[in-house]
Amino acid sequence: MAEHGHPMAFRSLPNELLQIIALHLESDKDLISFALVCPEAHAAIQGDWRSRFLRFFDPVFTDSLVTFKTEYQKRQKLLRSRVHFTTGRTPHESRCLKLLRTLITESCGKAQGDEDVIDGRNFDRIRAFVQRTNVLKDRHKVAKCPAAKGEPLHYALRLILLPMALDLNHPIIEAMFPFQDAQKAAYSYIEPSPLLQGRRKDLVNLEYLVKMADYWKTHITRSQEFTLYHYFADLEELERPQMWEGRLQDVPPFMGKHWLGTYSSLAHNLDFDKINLTPTGSHVFEENVDCEGEGFQCSQEAPSQEPGGFLARLLDGIEDAMKLIMYDRFAGSSYSRFVGCGFNLSHFHVAGRIYNLPPQQGIVGWQRVIMLKHFEHNADPLVGASHDVYVYEGCIIPGGQMMLGRWWILDPDEPTNAFNSGPFMFWRPRPAAEGNSTCATSELGTSDWASE
Repeated sequence: MAEHGHPMAFRSLPNELLQIIALHLESDKDLISFALVCPEAHAAIQGDWRSRFLRFFDPVFTDSLVTFKTEYQKRQKLLRSRVHFTTGRTPHESRCLKLLRTLITESCGKAQGDEDVIDGRNFDRIRAFVQRTNVLKDRHKVAKCPAAKGEPLHYALRLILLPMALDLNHPIIEAMFPFQDAQKAAYSYIEPSPLLQGRRKDLVNLEYLVKMADYWKTHITRSQEFTLYHYFADLEELERPQMWEGRLQDVPPFMGKHWLGTYSSLAHNLDFDKINLTPTGSHVFEENVDCEGEGFQCSQEAPSQEPGGFLARLLDGIEDAMKLIMYDRFAGSSYSRFVGCGFNLSHFHVAGRIYNLPPQQGIVGWQRVIMLKHFEHNADPLVGASHDVYVYEGCIIPGGQMMLGRWWILDPDEPTNAFNSGPFMFWRPRPAAEGNSTCATSELGTSDWASE
């Protein structure tokens, strides 16, 4: 008989008992040490890699035990590694970013707990990595050269994970980055900073949207700004930006029904040209941030065709003009229309289009939205149209939970001549919050869309 404590003692144990022992080993280091005890122990733990993988990560489409072991060890090694992100282009940064992309595309979020908040195993791993590293923090303060370009995949990931960056329950502590850079981008002229780029005009301007996200992150997460922090904090948990439910997928163009949102404008019209002509990072301009404004009230009624019908026809002409001026080769031919209504000091109607975009940086689910907003206080939308109709152009981030973009006052003769414009941000509350919104008191509000 083998001596007590000798490896031979394990060789005499049934395979089922060896597997049970492996299941009770919490650390990966202990599991690997156990596998080295004897060949029988090594064989017994092979199935444990699958259960260990599924304990930490969402399911993947494979039955290979070798794949589970290899993927588990690779992921845990990278997620625990030390990394400091600058431009996102170093080999180690690149490996970490690609892993985050994998975790995002394979994530399968589900409603969790009594509050029905979306969460999942991949989201937990991502959140821990985000809290431990600077992957979602502003890169400008760490870049050696201000002109250095960041990695587009890094930009895409920062946009997709924006709900985590805005999570006041798990704040990302960071030093103040140069806000004036983000503000300048948020109020930039349209043509030098279009939403879409590339030869076919189907590539999202990720760097522009990331700076806009940084702009909103400052107003929402920093109480020192005295702008949106307290209003945002007053929202119920389900009214704040959430991660998505299920897996990311390339779905037909569809506009979710309820949205919360805010926008901002410069305090002085003359500053619009000044901020665009002033060197980057040299000045912070006074602005009006909508703490009481894009204060949409929930409306369960489907909006009437008029003035929504007029706005839809007007939008057709504007889109034709924008394609001639900016998006001459825009490939987004697949789109659906939507109409909606809301409240922002007074009632308004909207009409818009939503286009599917091709995958960006290997991630599906990007969409372009363009819509017009008209206030009811002017019964005839043809009267004073340049003062009462606003154009909103933005990008819905994969997952369909957030939209970033710019608004401008419509000049029917020159639809892209934004003599005054600014940024906006919308996000979708969870369905449980739609019928019991506190937006009237938080003054961030909701909007109703009805897709045609």
